[in-house]
Amino acid sequence: MTGSLDDFSIQDLLQIIAFGRKTGCLSLETEATGGSIVFRKGRVLASVDDGCIPLETELQLMRGYEREQVIRRRISASLDRFARSRQGDFSFLVSPQPPRVIAGRDIVPETLDSGVDVVELLLELAGGDGPPPPAEPPDGADAWLT
Repeated sequence: MTGSLDDFSIQDLLQIIAFGRKTGCLSLETEATGGSIVFRKGRVLASVDDGCIPLETELQLMRGYEREQVIRRRISASLDRFARSRQGDFSFLVSPQPPRVIAGRDIVPETLDSGVDVVELLLELAGGDGPPPPAEPPDGADAWLT
């Protein structure tokens, strides 16, 4: 799938890919930046753009939740840069597995295992904080069930 950001916004593209549960790479070239967003089954795994530096060194020292939060912030920042552009071109290449290399760069260290839900990312782009946290159960477990 290829086209122009004049016809489809980044938000439109994210929704199409997410609702279709597509796996592959969305490449964007805008007046401000270029880059790629990687998907697995409609979830965003990684994002690389001209405005970001590789995270390899920083991520080598991190594990688990901390590592995921750094990568998620990177994805959000990239999407924010892309969303500001109203002109440019895109292409989405469907593949059986997400790409491991983009423009000669190994992105495996900068890739989330489970990905981020597109709706959460769109809420962040819109200025929302995402869905509310789950409610805490009251002191008594029985009260929670009734």
